[in-house]
Amino acid sequence: MSIAIKDKVVSVIEGKVVITQQTEQKLSKDELIQNKLGLQRRKQQLVEQSKAIKSQYDELCNHEQELDSMIVMLSQVEDPESPEVIPEG
Repeated sequence: MSIAIKDKVVSVIEGKVVITQQTEQKLSKDELIQNKLGLQRRKQQLVEQSKAIKSQYDELCNHEQELDSMIVMLSQVEDPESPEVIPEG
């Protein structure tokens, strides 16, 4: 791959230096194929990462549901530490 700068303009706009340049890239078919293969590998890695994240998320949701069920179970059982109140009358 070769990159050549064809045109370059440096200016100051709103107190900042702005560099505008035009480049020309020459890529061979092999370089393009290698770039494409690299992109495909990265895409596959992202797919695998998203599957792993989804699996972890589902696992956390299941654990959360289990905890909610246990909380409900304990809420339905009388607390043995609290004294029994006998209604008057």
